[in-house]
Amino acid sequence: GFPNGATLEKIYKRADEMGLDLCPAQVGTELRLSYKDQPNGEYLRIAMKSVAARDGRPGVFNVDRNDGGLWLHDSRGKPDDEWSGRNRFVFVPRKN
Repeated sequence: GFPNGATLEKIYKRADEMGLDLCPAQVGTELRLSYKDQPNGEYLRIAMKSVAARDGRPGVFNVDRNDGGLWLHDSRGKPDDEWSGRNRFVFVPRKN
């Protein structure tokens, strides 16, 4: 919960407080390959340590579906990048 949005850093901090961990980067590709029945209009952000995109900027993976098909791509991944409250992030439960 951040109905008014938050920075990536705040989202990750709250998830940590809730017992959630960041995903390994390969979760993005594995989810895209296996989630073939993703509903149209669903956009998932993979909570992960940022990786360098082609242009060198930090990014996180997105697993999306829209009228154009199924997509795996990247978007902003700096700690101070703002995300709206509509964004949904995928985390993994912490192992005890």
